[in-house]
Amino acid sequence: NASLMDDPRYDFENNLVVIGQTQNVPSAKLVPVTPFLAYFRHQCTSDNIESLYPGNTSEVSQVFTLTISELLELEETMYLKRLGMEGPVYKSKYGDIWGLTALVLKPLLHEVLKPSFLTHDGHTKSLL
Repeated sequence: NASLMDDPRYDFENNLVVIGQTQNVPSAKLVPVTPFLAYFRHQCTSDNIESLYPGNTSEVSQVFTLTISELLELEETMYLKRLGMEGPVYKSKYGDIWGLTALVLKPLLHEVLKPSFLTHDGHTKSLL
């Protein structure tokens, strides 16, 4: 998606590395959205996240970080009225992750991140 890669808010050269993208997912208004999977070149903390990734203020009220373990602990299900179905929600002290973001995050969290980075008892795997 050229518009995302050219957006000056996201510093792909110094901060973000795009691993890939998923198939299009329809939004509540049936507009196709293409989720990208990326990681930061630098350690993200609550102190530096907004400078590394400012987010889109028309889409999110706040940018924050959570660990894989925190996301797994916070995961709940709620009725998504706009979508007419049950869906995941991650209720944190910073705000809720819900809707299309949570729907895209849940399988990634359970099928890729959890098996790759956490042991069976929930501890972080050594990457060495």
